[in-house]
Amino acid sequence: MEKTKDGLRIYGSWAGNPTGHKEDVTRCIESVYGNERGAIPHQCDRKRGHGEDGLYCKQHDPNKVKAAAADRTARYEAENAVTNTKSDVWDAAEEVFRSQVGAGWELEQQRRAIGKLVAAYGAFERAKEHLKKLRG
Repeated sequence: MEKTKDGLRIYGSWAGNPTGHKEDVTRCIESVYGNERGAIPHQCDRKRGHGEDGLYCKQHDPNKVKAAAADRTARYEAENAVTNTKSDVWDAAEEVFRSQVGAGWELEQQRRAIGKLVAAYGAFERAKEHLKKLRG
């Protein structure tokens, strides 16, 4: 971020306005973009008072941004775990089905397959509960 001689940041400088706009010291220092096409970045309109040295608004506070990203990552990983364990349950169920239908499996092989199914289903249920806690 470019700064002026007096240490203020410059927002929205471009070829048509090389000097841009000086920082408003009452507003958040984050540079944001509008929704329009070809938007030029400008200073966030929200008031300061959060984050490092109170330079940010609540939304752009770096600590809150990091915490929100960590929360999204945890939820994504939990959803992924549910999907993976659900797949494991289907695989184990298929193995049990095959053991029951034919191929002359021994009783011990069938017990192992059913044990795998029960364990996979338990992991699936635990993953679902963990995801529910993260969402709730």
